[in-house]
Amino acid sequence: FITIVMECVRDAMGAQPPRLPALERCIAMLRAFVDDYEMRASTHSGLGGGIPISVTVQEYKSRFKFELRITRNAALSEVRDKVSMQVDKPVAAVRLLDPSGKVYGEALLGQSLESLAIDGRAPLRFYVAP
Repeated sequence: FITIVMECVRDAMGAQPPRLPALERCIAMLRAFVDDYEMRASTHSGLGGGIPISVTVQEYKSRFKFELRITRNAALSEVRDKVSMQVDKPVAAVRLLDPSGKVYGEALLGQSLESLAIDGRAPLRFYVAP
């Protein structure tokens, strides 16, 4: 799988001009592959990213929502990355909101979901900045 994706990356980079949408899809596929591997490693062997959870992610002021599979010791920035891939927006435009409706600051993005008491019981809200 990785070999095939890397061949697609090479082809996309070799095109004049480079095909950026194809590169973004390749990166998304590799991320999904790694996420799936880490999830399986953590559940089957006790290694990897920790206890898997499913978090409902909901857009602020909208009914659009989806489920994310992630681990409890994943960083909040990993959630932001997955949300940006799901909504097909740049990572820098995605803002995650705490339960009180305030934006999680940059300093908190490195903290784990567990340390922020995000366990999947309540939806995690987000919005996309203009």
